[in-house]
Amino acid sequence: MTTSAASADSHPGPRKQGSDPSSFLLPPSSFPAPPSSFPGGLRPRFAALARRMTAAAVAHGVLYWLAGSAAAVLALCLADNLLRLPAALRLAAAALVAGLSLHALWTRVVRPARTPLSAEGAARAAEAASGRGDNLLINACQLEGAELGEGARVLLAPALAEARSAAVGLPQARLLGLRALALWALVALCCAAGWTAYAGRFGDHAANALRRLALPLADVPPVGSVALVLEPSGDVTVAEGDDLALTVRVRALSVSGEQAGAPVVVWAEGRRDVPPDGAGCERLELQAAGPGVWRGRLASLRRDLCLRALCGDAWTAAVRVAVAPMPRLLAPGWRSQAPDYAGQPAVDLPGPPGTATVLPGSRLTFSAEVVPAVGSVVLTVGSATTACTRSRDRWQADITATSAATVLVQAGWAGRTVELARGAIALDQDRPPTVELEGAGGNRVLPPGASIELSFTARDDLGLRRCALTVREASGGRGEPVRSWPVAAAPGPKEAGHKHRLVLDPARFQPGRAYVVEAVAEDWNPAGAPAVSRPLVVRVQNPDEIQVSDAAVRAAIDSLRRAIAREREAEGISDNLLAQGELPPARLGAHRDAIARPQNDARAAGRESRQRFEKAGDLHAARALEPVVEGEMGLVERDAPAPGRDQGAPGLHRRAPARHPRRGGGARAAEDRPGRQRSRRQPALDHHRGARAGRRPRRVPAQAAAPARAQPLAARRRRARSR
Repeated sequence: MTTSAASADSHPGPRKQGSDPSSFLLPPSSFPAPPSSFPGGLRPRFAALARRMTAAAVAHGVLYWLAGSAAAVLALCLADNLLRLPAALRLAAAALVAGLSLHALWTRVVRPARTPLSAEGAARAAEAASGRGDNLLINACQLEGAELGEGARVLLAPALAEARSAAVGLPQARLLGLRALALWALVALCCAAGWTAYAGRFGDHAANALRRLALPLADVPPVGSVALVLEPSGDVTVAEGDDLALTVRVRALSVSGEQAGAPVVVWAEGRRDVPPDGAGCERLELQAAGPGVWRGRLASLRRDLCLRALCGDAWTAAVRVAVAPMPRLLAPGWRSQAPDYAGQPAVDLPGPPGTATVLPGSRLTFSAEVVPAVGSVVLTVGSATTACTRSRDRWQADITATSAATVLVQAGWAGRTVELARGAIALDQDRPPTVELEGAGGNRVLPPGASIELSFTARDDLGLRRCALTVREASGGRGEPVRSWPVAAAPGPKEAGHKHRLVLDPARFQPGRAYVVEAVAEDWNPAGAPAVSRPLVVRVQNPDEIQVSDAAVRAAIDSLRRAIAREREAEGISDNLLAQGELPPARLGAHRDAIARPQNDARAAGRESRQRFEKAGDLHAARALEPVVEGEMGLVERDAPAPGRDQGAPGLHRRAPARHPRRGGGARAAEDRPGRQRSRRQPALDHHRGARAGRRPRRVPAQAAAPARAQPLAARRRRARSR
């Protein structure tokens, strides 16, 4: 500093503490006493002054910033109210005012607050305000805070005393700038009064102008003679096909309160904005719904649109209406698994709105994607409703097709239930099998013991389960299977052909009766019925109906017929004896003789027939009769000897229950003895043994051989069934 430098040139410089200042120091009593106004020294006073000056500068800056910003914004608001500034000009003006305001805030408020004034700065400002140019105050402030020796203190004492005296009368008002501060406070009060009057008298205009300046590029319409409120006031989203209800509220802003006519709504599809004058847009006339209230409706919206309400010189902000497309199914389908008996793999079928044709009992899995996303999907089949579950981006549901039904797919969307698609499930009936019996539809007359070669073919659309041949009497009754061809597991073959040689065994096929032969086929459908072929009617001839041209064979057959007649007579007497119940022993001999006579005659006629067959050369028929005549009839003759012998009534009474009480014939008695059952098939076995021995067996006419072995056995079989 200048003064310090001069003092340093004219006086020895201050020494550091610890040096010897004995040659420069005055006695302590020679220092002048400090003024009473500076009890703490000169530097603390200037530090306090610096704080007051900093606060005054910050207050001055705040008032400057507030007054300037308020005045600029008020001017812009009034200009926008009067001129309806376009968006570009509003943006430029708002940017300029914001920039100046920020600059004033930084330079007048933030910077002084961040860099407060120091004590030295306050001293320098005091010198300038007092008109001093000797730097006395700033040097004294600096030296007072320095570490000086005793000699330096003695030398600087006069200067410090003078500085303290000069600091007593400093111009505080000038240093703090109180006049400028009051002036800007007055300006700020005037701006506040202007804003109060503007907002109180033109509140709508003020709020509208502030919004337009704060959002210069936004769609904020200026205030006109009326205030319009459109409901909905913001962008909305409606479902496709829904209606949009509109309400416009009109309030007059002019002094007269007159309206500029009825409001109108202008709109355009596929646009993001519509001009305030509604040029090139559709117009929707509104209906009055009360004082200042108008309503209208846009029906069945299909596309996005934009609209705004107009009334006189005022208009509302544009409202964009987004039309959300209805949820729709993407790639709907069924995964069909036929019942297990069908043996078919799973197949994919089209889903709603198509029709799925499946077998009854099929398991169906519905699958579809729904866009846009929905909260829930419900599948209704007939009267049953199934909630779908979401798996990733697809909805699924499992059902079982038991009957034909309509299919309805619904979704929960936008707080309501919407229909997505309608379809149907149709049942593909499992067609019953078909079976064709070769030669069916005709009649055949065959002698007992004859055989028929039967063949049939069965078909089914999915697979056969069982094929069979059944026989029943033509007079009625249920068919009994004679041969069955079952299939082990589903689905079975779709076509099968079988053959069977049916022998008219006299034990089952009684002579003189007609029998129906049918082929039966079943499939795996649990609800299906078996298929039956056309019947083949076979009538078994009676022995009396057999006609033979050879005289020798005819005589043998006549003898066989007599044997059969006498055998039947003996069986009839035996049946009568059984019907009478328990008889006294005295009467048993007469009944035994009555049974023995026809039985012995039957055996004699049988022997005669066998001999005649041998003479005629029909050895096969003769051998067929031998087991019956010599075997079964011989057993009966032993139990019931010819009349006149010592018969022993107790023996007959004792042996009859052991055999068959109802049987009096010899052939029936033989059936009860072990080892005698072979006689029924003995002719066939003998014929087979002759063929294996190399002898060509003679073909025996069935008309001659059948009655001999069939009639007694058939009678016994008939009585066994009736019992």
